[in-house]
Amino acid sequence: MNSLILLITLVSLGAVAPASSCPSRAPHSPSCAPDQSRVWSNDDVNFLRENAPISIIGVVNPAPTPAAPADNSEPAPYIKEDDPHWYEDEIGFRRAAIADIDAQLAHIASAENGGQGITGAFPLAGGTPGILLQGTVYVLQQERRELKREIEDLQDLGQQNQIAPVAWR
Repeated sequence: MNSLILLITLVSLGAVAPASSCPSRAPHSPSCAPDQSRVWSNDDVNFLRENAPISIIGVVNPAPTPAAPADNSEPAPYIKEDDPHWYEDEIGFRRAAIADIDAQLAHIASAENGGQGITGAFPLAGGTPGILLQGTVYVLQQERRELKREIEDLQDLGQQNQIAPVAWR
């Protein structure tokens, strides 16, 4: 019961606002300072829409601008699939990764063939993708196949977008 009386008292005190310092005839005059206890009406919202272009209440229609000549129009947005340099870069990154994998596989093959460093131990200090040597070779071959597949997909996409094959050769 006490909390209900307290709630009613607080609501009634909050509802009684001090008189506005602005005359009622000129609510939008520059001499009126914003008041925290002001109740905004629909007329106030419409006034703000017309005079303040930033609004979270509705869509702001931009002010009409004079027509610009056609030659000064904005450039078209960048579409990476239409850029031959993008294909060159993406395929180049994948080719470099394949070359790195090939070097790792060649190093492993030379170690196997020469009998250097091949043991049944786990390579704890190295950065090998598989736990054992056979696992490392398998993972590297899978990565190489995936990179080749990505290169083929990029080349197919380039042909669909009418990019000359010179871009990725």
